Amino acid sequence: MAQTTGTGNQSKTLMTARTYFLLFLMMTFASVASLQAATQVKKPGKSYQAPYRSHWVSMIKKGKFFKYKRSEFSSPRVSDDRVFTGADSGYFFAVNKKTGRKLWRFKAASSINSAPGILSDRVFFGDDKGNFYALATQDGKLLWQVNLGAEISSAPALAGNSVYVATLEGKVVALDMENGATRWEVEPTSAVNSMSLLGNSTPVLSANADRLFVGFADGTLRCFASNSGKIAWEKSLREAGVRFSDLDATPLIESDRLYLSTVSGPTVALSLKDGKMLWQQPMGSAVSMSLGGDQLYLSSWEGVVYALNKRDGSKIWERKLAGGALTAPVVYGSSVAVGISSKGIHFLDIQTGDVKAKRYAAHGLSSDPVLDGSDLYYFSNGGRLFSLKLIPY
Repeated sequence: MAQTTGTGNQSKTLMTARTYFLLFLMMTFASVASLQAATQVKKPGKSYQAPYRSHWVSMIKKGKFFKYKRSEFSSPRVSDDRVFTGADSGYFFAVNKKTGRKLWRFKAASSINSAPGILSDRVFFGDDKGNFYALATQDGKLLWQVNLGAEISSAPALAGNSVYVATLEGKVVALDMENGATRWEVEPTSAVNSMSLLGNSTPVLSANADRLFVGFADGTLRCFASNSGKIAWEKSLREAGVRFSDLDATPLIESDRLYLSTVSGPTVALSLKDGKMLWQQPMGSAVSMSLGGDQLYLSSWEGVVYALNKRDGSKIWERKLAGGALTAPVVYGSSVAVGISSKGIHFLDIQTGDVKAKRYAAHGLSSDPVLDGSDLYYFSNGGRLFSLKLIPY
């Protein structure tokens, strides 16, 4: 009888445990569903309609239910009918942009935190061990691979038959697109500051691809001749007493101007020709900026989104968003979309900065969202790739 009673107690215990676990799951999913449904934000005297509709969600990375998940920093990129993204798991994926169906995956040697670059039928990206890869976009076949000696955390710049890559330690390399052979390289001119964050910006080419712009951890922007690697000019934005002077944000080029920020500030507009200072504002950013009409939008290190007049840098509005680090802003219609590392994505009114709508993302969002026409794609820290159809209001 004792044995029978014990078995019965064990059975009851198991049933109780299962019941609690099922209740936990139901509460969790109900909470998630409510967050996903709570997309419209109402304010006294004003109501906003959510400027999007959900298209699809693709489970890129699967893991244990309670397993700790690293942040995902590889921003997706779109080419033709495909979305490409890397993951901290070390896998690189191609997904159908209409359905979210995974088409192929490639296993790299280490975690992937760089966004890819795509040109023609090839996709390029780097990993945390300094490996740089060229794959066929059609099937993910490895075309060539080189090691550059240090972590690669930024997207490459592509033009003609050259691929330009910057490593975390500050090396800048031009590679042959066909075989990965080195065309020229520039070694770091200064040691990476122990207080730096990402170390360097994404390389950016001028409109005619004759100049290459890269920001470094010491707060210096350098303009290289793209055919030789010779420095045409450089501009230091380091300021005394500033905690982080990294130029991690991608330089933004428009016509004869270049906009960029150090992490702790300042944000500046420079002449593309010679680096002459055109205006300066104290706020800083570690992520890319966006332009919309006459306004420049940036997400600061302190969690504030700013709208500035691009002509003189004067502030138009600012909006504090709680919940973690912010992604780069994306502008579409009358909205500015910004991701938050512990929440999801927020849509702000382009004229006032008011929060119009929110969209939940599992474990938040650390990689920058990307816009393709009216489609917005973003990769959450929970390993899900989202596609939203944006509505221009």
